[in-house]
Amino acid sequence: MIQNIFKRMIDEIYIEYFKPNNWKKQGSNYRLFDDSGLGKIINFQKSKWSDVTTIEFYINYGVYMEAGDCIVNKSFKEYECQFRNRTKMFNGTYILNENTNYEKLKSEVTTALKETDTLFDKIANKQVFISMILSGTLQKETDTPIMHYYTCKLLSDMGYYEEIYEYVKACGGKYFDSLAEEIKIKMKN
Repeated sequence: MIQNIFKRMIDEIYIEYFKPNNWKKQGSNYRLFDDSGLGKIINFQKSKWSDVTTIEFYINYGVYMEAGDCIVNKSFKEYECQFRNRTKMFNGTYILNENTNYEKLKSEVTTALKETDTLFDKIANKQVFISMILSGTLQKETDTPIMHYYTCKLLSDMGYYEEIYEYVKACGGKYFDSLAEEIKIKMKN
């Protein structure tokens, strides 16, 4: 019963919010691709504490890019994004049970989606996204580290190795040391 109400709410939000803005639906993931090679995702994640009487859920969102000019992995997940976060409104946790006011919850979810729009609007295209990563301004928007090994490796492969070399060298560790050596070779050539 509660699962059906949750599904109904997500379906209604898809029809009202996502579909008119050209987002593509795949399960509980909604993706939007732009011409610059940037992908945006919103994901509804049920808590492991959910059961047949109560669904606790979160709204995760992220921004994703690949080295090429377009995204090959059209089914990328939120956790694969270089930038990812969880909505903060209403403490980021939404509860659906028999005592929940359906319209109020749906309104709260829609309001939380506007939080994602605010960030997505700042990231106009892939080049802006890269600039925000390199400058550190994007890191201020999330507690999840952005400049981890995989982002650094991607930026290096995209030709931004000089911009990240000092950072990579300072990180240290097996993977970062290996990447620093790879970048050093690129800079000599």
